[in-house]
Amino acid sequence: MALACLFFVYVVSLRLRHTIARPVYDLAEIARQVASGNNYSLRAPEGRGGELGQLSADLNYMLGEIERRDAELTVARETLEQRVAERTKQLESEIAVRHQSR
Repeated sequence: MALACLFFVYVVSLRLRHTIARPVYDLAEIARQVASGNNYSLRAPEGRGGELGQLSADLNYMLGEIERRDAELTVARETLEQRVAERTKQLESEIAVRHQSR
């Protein structure tokens, strides 16, 4: 009887490991990959519902927002560099005109 109980507990623990621990491990792995490579395009696998499913959805939403903001910052930086180059040309032209008028 004790052996049957131990076997039952073992089977239940394997099932719990698969349904609870594995999704948490997967989320942690995604978080490690994002942190080590700044790759915000990664997404967590969709959960089956409950708290782990909500955690996956929230992590994916957060990664999407970071990815979107990162893209916006890239565009803003490129635009700023272009504006600085244009303004530098304007100032150089003004300086050249002032030197010629002396």
